[in-house]
Amino acid sequence: MVWALEEGRYNLWRFSQVLIANNRLIDKILIVFFLLFPLTTLAETRYSEESVVSTIRNVFADLGNANQMIAISKCESGFNNTVNILDTNKKRSVGIFQLNGENSVEDWDIPYNNAKKARELYLNGSYRHWKNCSIKLGLLGAT
Repeated sequence: MVWALEEGRYNLWRFSQVLIANNRLIDKILIVFFLLFPLTTLAETRYSEESVVSTIRNVFADLGNANQMIAISKCESGFNNTVNILDTNKKRSVGIFQLNGENSVEDWDIPYNNAKKARELYLNGSYRHWKNCSIKLGLLGAT
């Protein structure tokens, strides 16, 4: 089978066209499967570290804490915008700032969206939203 890549994303439309051209039953079953259960984690674009850092710097520039938020993002996700994990608290943590629960956002894998929500959280609770990394980085005292 052939996976067609387009700008870092799996192009399922192209993939389905290749399968249809083969005209095999198993290929048609796979098309239906991928339409019903898209592999969203495979479809996300991984942004470069430079791009993520630049985004964070721009979003937090006026608050004067861009370097601290860059350090938090590195600690939380390693600047990997596609991170999507189930935490020990049974909530999904997603994106560069590992937003979770009601703090998550639509299109969380886009660094700008994730950083804008992180800014909102910072303005309503400072670094406490990233407690473990903030303590590790010396931004919060251990409690």
